[in-house]
Amino acid sequence: MSFRPEPFRCDVRQGRASAVVELQGELDLATVDEVREALQKLVTTKRSVILDLRDLGFIDSSGLRLILETDALARQDGFNFALVRGPSTVQRLFALTGMEDHLVFVDAPEDLTPPD
Repeated sequence: MSFRPEPFRCDVRQGRASAVVELQGELDLATVDEVREALQKLVTTKRSVILDLRDLGFIDSSGLRLILETDALARQDGFNFALVRGPSTVQRLFALTGMEDHLVFVDAPEDLTPPD
């Protein structure tokens, strides 16, 4: 019996001033460029960007690097960037690397985005 990961999905829900990027599957070297492209389009036009990790099953160092790069860009350019907490297997990477206290985590997108 072979293991097949869930197909990867990167869905974007946009409001006037905010956007939520919902990820499903595995954020790794094979999928990180798709997420990078989606984020790059949003960070120039939205005041708030949320990356929803709830449906991720795995994240590797390339995914972590993208998140840290986006967080640094948000601090530099003044837009809000937050993460919706993922399952324990995903959150473990943030805890092990000490990034859990450095990044903004919420339990649901609605915790940060007013309806717009």
